[in-house]
Amino acid sequence: MSEFAALIEAEREPLMRRWTERLQEHLSPRTRSEPELRDHIPDVLSELTSCLRQGSVPASNPTAREHGRQRHRLGFNLKVLIHEYDLLRGLILDLAEAHRLAVTLREVRVLSDFFSAAISEAVLEHQQRGEALVESEARLRVVVEGLAAGSFRLDLGTGEGDADSRFRRILGLSEEVPFTFEQGTRACHPADLARVLHAFEDAKAGRNGGQFQVEHRVRPSLPFQDVRWVEARGQILSGPDGSPARLTGTVTDITARKQADAEREKLLAEVEAARNRLLSLFEHAPAFLALLSGPEHVYEAINPPYQLHVGRERKLLGLSVAQALPELVPQGFLQLLDDVYRTGTPHIGRETFIRFDRDGRGELEDAYVDFVYQPLRDARGQVDGIVVFGFDITEPVQARRRAEALAEKLRASEAELRQVTDAIPLLVSRVTADERYGFANKAYEDWFGHTREELLGRPVRGIIGEAAYAVLGPYV
Repeated sequence: MSEFAALIEAEREPLMRRWTERLQEHLSPRTRSEPELRDHIPDVLSELTSCLRQGSVPASNPTAREHGRQRHRLGFNLKVLIHEYDLLRGLILDLAEAHRLAVTLREVRVLSDFFSAAISEAVLEHQQRGEALVESEARLRVVVEGLAAGSFRLDLGTGEGDADSRFRRILGLSEEVPFTFEQGTRACHPADLARVLHAFEDAKAGRNGGQFQVEHRVRPSLPFQDVRWVEARGQILSGPDGSPARLTGTVTDITARKQADAEREKLLAEVEAARNRLLSLFEHAPAFLALLSGPEHVYEAINPPYQLHVGRERKLLGLSVAQALPELVPQGFLQLLDDVYRTGTPHIGRETFIRFDRDGRGELEDAYVDFVYQPLRDARGQVDGIVVFGFDITEPVQARRRAEALAEKLRASEAELRQVTDAIPLLVSRVTADERYGFANKAYEDWFGHTREELLGRPVRGIIGEAAYAVLGPYV
């Protein structure tokens, strides 16, 4: 959600009061009532907050056109009409600064584009309702000051018209020759000409309310050496017989915006490529992985080993851990996640015993895992999620424990065997294939005067002596 939009909504009434007070000062000594001044401005603010949340500005703004029509009825001139929007834009920026709100570049661009489009719509409506031919030059000059755009007017019958110096400079048209429809089309980039003509014909036919709007490239021309982008906006005006008679509008150089958009698209493509690489690594990692978002620990992503680990058919994505794996709650794992989210300190588990209801039948299966709960942080350094990383070590742990149990059983058997053989009053020993002692009982130790530890691994020959070995050796 856009914090900028939320701030405008929360402060709308104080903002409107400041705006009407400032506007009354500008109109002094001729004042207007507050309802007259407010007109459609609350609706304009509502549309602005909607655009800020969507991150884009629509092609047309009917509310601004209605506002322009109402201002014409009140007798406002174009200078005051444009001043209204500039004043509102300035107060909104002052509001953001007063609240120390970090406004993003996109929000600034949406704010600028929204008011530029609103001014253009209101001015075009005002022109259509006024005596455009008498006051066109003065009014269009005000439009240029408000929009940083060039303005033009075209007679659809003759194909001739007039354009101000900024319009000519943007399109690379000479100041010496009269402006014509043909000149405008010649300045258009060949690859975009068909699209421009199509938009023009749609406006003449009354589609889109007779509005003409198109973004297109223009040919390189001095002092510009490169292809540039412009946005053309206009309105078809009808003659006395109701047929299309004139086109009046503006042209704005949007090359910088297009370059910024292209750079943004390039960065987005690079980010997407990096994301895809990470997802590939995520999907094919031998460890089990899961991404949990928010304080409820909602599953945002899992890889196949994780799904297999907790149960092949269990639904996880979009659910919290408590919802998807309720058997983990009494085992203390949800508390561990809460602690990691709250403190931002990772948790490492070694050979941790865990039980899963993998088939959803209430039968818990034992498992052992090595795992890490690693906190994830947002751009402000606040924890906003947790990554779960680990290995299912159930088989090696159980195998090791079986081996340990078997070894313990063997040690117990050996102890029992030793007790039995030590009770026998005969010399008992076991000799390996290389004629070394592997076992000897107590009577054997006493006879030869060596402890069991001293006998084990020693050659028979060295213990019984050469004379005895000469007799016993062949039997051994």
